[in-house]
Amino acid sequence: MSNALNSRGDQPGKHEVIFKLTLVLIAFLLTTIVSEFALRIGGMKPGYIHRYGLIPVDQVKVSESPGFIADEEGVFKANLNYKWSKEFKINSDGFRSMEFKYYKTKQKKILFLGDSFTWGDSANPITESFVDIVSRNGYVTFNTGIPGTGPRQYAFLAEKYVPLLKPVIVIIVFTMRNDFDYSLHPMLPYKNLWHITNAGWLYARDGNGNYISAQDAYKQHYAKIYGEKNKFQLFFYKSVIGTYVYVMIAKIKYKLLGDSYQEDIKYNRNFAKGALERIKAVAGRNGAEFKLYIIPVKPKLIKNRRFSVESHYHFFEDFSPFIPDFLTKEDYHRNGHFNNSGHQKYAEFIIKGIKSKTN
Repeated sequence: MSNALNSRGDQPGKHEVIFKLTLVLIAFLLTTIVSEFALRIGGMKPGYIHRYGLIPVDQVKVSESPGFIADEEGVFKANLNYKWSKEFKINSDGFRSMEFKYYKTKQKKILFLGDSFTWGDSANPITESFVDIVSRNGYVTFNTGIPGTGPRQYAFLAEKYVPLLKPVIVIIVFTMRNDFDYSLHPMLPYKNLWHITNAGWLYARDGNGNYISAQDAYKQHYAKIYGEKNKFQLFFYKSVIGTYVYVMIAKIKYKLLGDSYQEDIKYNRNFAKGALERIKAVAGRNGAEFKLYIIPVKPKLIKNRRFSVESHYHFFEDFSPFIPDFLTKEDYHRNGHFNNSGHQKYAEFIIKGIKSKTN
């Protein structure tokens, strides 16, 4: 009987269990409050996740003087009326480059085609971008890189400028994910590819490639990133931690559309391949070498390898691509672009490829 009593006495009573659970709850609440406070001190805001580049707003306001606009041909490029700082050196055609005209020179002339990576995003200063570094190594470089563009514009610019500039080498810098996502949608005269707003850059095309207003673009982007607006969401968006939890749930829900997405990426991939073939053809007709360089997605941003080079290599192999295998997450800025280390390494990689024989 004594042993039975001792055994029963060793077991925690009901009040003791409640007390321990209360302590755990209090510790959890205190940890959450401290974490929330620390996140806010660090500059994070409820209802907004910086890496997605979309700020929730009550009313979308389009910039009256955007840095980039579409011209009469539908080319999305730098706005000459925008107040660019001196380091950008925008040429008369609207690109961060030397003037686009024929130069008679003994130095190799290279035409670069690409998006924000080629433009020089996150290089500090921007003149430390890989194109600028290549130029300082004894090459004449023409840079047509513009943020937010894709293979359709690359091909158009190649067909327009290769015959004029007569480059020795045409380099397309293909960015994984972006250049699949933005490969299809048409270039429309005076219809910006992106709306530049107080909510961030909003892609101005719907799923069928039709031009849409800034307000509709905002709704489209918001639903994809943050989920549909409802009372449940508004409750979670009162805190930074709640925002991340809700968006994580929304992302899981969005991933349920994975099968249809795979069909989309297959179609985009075929279109992108056609654009690369156009660029290679115009380079060949004008006696220039065609070189395809790949920029991998920042390692930690790759999800289920959908945007890894390996999972799409069969798409690139006909173009004898140059694929870097030395980049790490330390070579990328937090926004996914190269930092100065990445730009320097990629410039060295390009120069090495330039000196190699065409396959």
